[in-house]
Amino acid sequence: MDTIVSNPVTVPEGLNPRFLQTQPSVASRFLGAAGSNPAIYAILTREAGYSLAEHRRGWRLYEACSEPRGEVAEPPRRNPVLAVREEIERRQRALFMRVNATLRGKHPAQHTYLLGGLTPGEGVEAVTAVESLLDRIDRLATDPDRKATRKEDQAALAALAARGVSAALEKRLRRLIAVYKTPRDVPPPPPSTGEEQEHV
Repeated sequence: MDTIVSNPVTVPEGLNPRFLQTQPSVASRFLGAAGSNPAIYAILTREAGYSLAEHRRGWRLYEACSEPRGEVAEPPRRNPVLAVREEIERRQRALFMRVNATLRGKHPAQHTYLLGGLTPGEGVEAVTAVESLLDRIDRLATDPDRKATRKEDQAALAALAARGVSAALEKRLRRLIAVYKTPRDVPPPPPSTGEEQEHV
């Protein structure tokens, strides 16, 4: 017995209207995954031009060849604050490794000043660690109490900049930290321009 469809949709020319009826599990698994997994949905939108309109249309076509399934679930929206925190964590690991490798041998005093008692963390601790390290880098450049070691400090800062720990990177990280701390008041950070050394 044929299924009675309460809200029929037009099946595009060339598409067998019985196709989804013969393979309902394939369609439902795809639509279910796209609608419940942010990573899958992001890849589909980026690589295949998938959209919310296409997602809804997919469910309508599926329902036209099967039993009605009720309301269509919206694809999940990725938490922007979580995305910012994950970027800070990712950059934190590379930042600490680069500072350590650059200064440990040739600039031991500056290495101790920047990293002494400071370790990478996870979650909010990662944000705090990155902010603390950036503050120490700023003080290394401007602290009047370090006037006696200014030449060595500047040499260490130049070495860091050559390894990608630059003003552009600090600006990007400061912006991410601001977004993380006040997500409802600060707009999302702009896309990276590459100036801050994307490998860090």
